[in-house]
Parts: sequence; C-alpha cells; structure tokens
Amino acid sequence: MVTVALDGENWMILPTPNPYAALLLEKIMMYLSQARSDGYITPIRPSTIKEFHDEIKEIPTTSWLGSPAKWVSERADVQSRLWSMAQVAIGKWRIYEEVFGEDEELRMSLAMVLDSDYYWAEFVNVNHVGEWAYHVVSRVEDALNSLRMGFGLRDGQMEVIISNNWIKDASLILGVETPETYMEYGIKVQAGSSEYIRINGFNNMVISLLTPKTRYRIRKAIKIVRGAT
Repeated sequence: MVTVALDGENWMILPTPNPYAALLLEKIMMYLSQARSDGYITPIRPSTIKEFHDEIKEIPTTSWLGSPAKWVSERADVQSRLWSMAQVAIGKWRIYEEVFGEDEELRMSLAMVLDSDYYWAEFVNVNHVGEWAYHVVSRVEDALNSLRMGFGLRDGQMEVIISNNWIKDASLILGVETPETYMEYGIKVQAGSSEYIRINGFNNMVISLLTPKTRYRIRKAIKIVRGAT
C-alpha cells in the first residue's frame, strides 16, 4: 500500500506561489488515473473501508509535530495576539449563528481566520489573521446593530417594537424585569420586518434583547420609569 498525501494547500503556495505546482498535481492525478485504468493500482479512500476493528473513542489534542508549539509558543509574543483575535472572532460568530442561523459566507471568513498556516512560527501573518478577524467581527456587529427596539403605548399597555433590518430572520428573547417578576418572550422577526409585543404595565421595568440560548445581551438594557403625576 502506498499513501499519497498532500499537506493542505502547501503544494500551491510554498516555497513561493508557482503555477507549475498545479500542473505537477494534474500530471500526478492523470498518471494515477491511467495506472488505475491499466490495472496496476487500486486507489481507495477511507470511506470505502467498511470494516473497522477498533473504535476511535478519543482524539488527543496534539499535532503531527507532537506539540502545538509551532503554532502557539515559538513566537508567543505574536502568536498570542493572533489567537486572541481568533477567539474574539469565534465568539462573535457564535452569537451571530445563535440569532440568525448558519451563514456559509461568515463560516468561510472564520475559516480564513483559523487557517493554521498563518500561525506557523516561520510564516506568521498578522495582516491576514487581523483582516479576516476584523471582517468577521464587523459583519456580526452590522447584523446585531440592525436589530432595534422601539416603545409605545396602546390601550394602556406598553408596546415593544422589535425591528430586524438584517438580511436574515432573527430569533430573539425579550426579557422584561420588574421589581416583582421576570418574564421572557420568544420572538421570531423576519428579515426586513418588525414584531410587536404588548406588556402589562409601563412603569419601573428593565427591558433587554437577548440571544435565545446563551441569553447574551445584544443591546444595553433599557430601564423605563414613569414619573409621578
């Protein structure tokens, strides 16, 4: 058995971008295809192997180097900054998908942030990681800033208007806290529309807009106090 393994995208970009690398890969694939047709080899993929004698129960946290040092600590002063940016981007992405659901474009941007080649000690690229992290964070902030709360009175009741000016539907929780109680209202606001919620009373309340699972506060809580008349 012979294993042919390509190290990620390195065949394309290292040591320097070289168009002949793609030609070489094409020639290799053509050779293997012809060898298969001639009956010399039988290429297989792991998915074609149906019988497994051992069950994988745990994948250890390590790398083919036996240590994450190349990506984490050999240039810790720079690499720690990159991982901090990545952590912020991941946190923002989680909030976005909690509210708006899966977003392929945002996931691809996050994949660019987490491309491990740019954390490798000899190839650290602050600009690449920083620009893609900024793109992820900016998109999430734009989406969250498109969610607005408005207030009004109707038939003696407080009316809260939740508007969604983003391109995707939003799943939200409206939290209403009074000195006596705390209540939550689940809301689904379609893209480009608004939802209206009536609340009994309109004095001494704290109203929050939250994500539906982790209850992350999307907006600063608004306190409503009616002055004495």
